[in-house]
Amino acid sequence: MLQDVYHSCNRRDFRRPIYFFYTVVNSDQYIGVAQMTSDVDFSKSFGYWWEKTKWNGVMNLKWLYVK
Repeated sequence: MLQDVYHSCNRRDFRRPIYFFYTVVNSDQYIGVAQMTSDVDFSKSFGYWWEKTKWNGVMNLKWLYVK
């Protein structure tokens, strides 16, 4: 689904950025904003998750703000 949104927002005739707003889990703390800058590559995996079978895919982000 995220891949579909990225493609629909990055057509030649229609370009819109996709932003992610990051917070700390179970708190009211806001820690940053990042922009999605690439497709999701589902053939790769980020090796630092404790639930290795739950998450797959890697994408590039451009951090715009980090608090």
